Amino acid sequence: MVLTKKKKYPSKTTVNLAIRERSPRRISRVVCFLAILAVLVGLFSKFAVIDRLSAANQAQADAARAQALLNQLLANNSDYESVRVEYSRYFSADLTESGAAAVDCMEVLELIESRLMPRAGISSASFSGSQLSLQLVGIDLDGASALLAELDDSPIVAGVELYTADAGDALAPSADASVSMTITLIPEGGCAQ
Repeated sequence: MVLTKKKKYPSKTTVNLAIRERSPRRISRVVCFLAILAVLVGLFSKFAVIDRLSAANQAQADAARAQALLNQLLANNSDYESVRVEYSRYFSADLTESGAAAVDCMEVLELIESRLMPRAGISSASFSGSQLSLQLVGIDLDGASALLAELDDSPIVAGVELYTADAGDALAPSADASVSMTITLIPEGGCAQ
């Protein structure tokens, strides 16, 4: 025989919808948490966003000021090329800034006019830095020797080099010769080496 158990059916006929409520959170804790959160968001906004944007704006303003200054300087120097061309008409283009400051051009002209021209004709001359290269004609070998000694005694001359002294076919010291020489000048405020 088989025994069967008797089935039990639910006997409750009503539903209890009332929920047991937990104790409410304290409002002071919530306010404190929200205040800390607001401070953290404010600090992040200030240092990570606002300061970076203001630094970028400041850099753009500085760049704009520098560009305006550059444009003004370029406008002031716009006529440089015409001034340089005019300047190069009066002064040797071979002179660098250091060479131009080192030797006074007027002293070089004075040397040529007072010491060289009375003794010989100058067929060519070039001046670069502190070097004066000359080709003299119409001077005899004795005159070239005397000119060399006189130039060595000059206070603005550091040294004289005689490259060629050609008297042609004549062997006499009084025959006219062609003389090439380089004169090394003493820079202003300098001394002979």
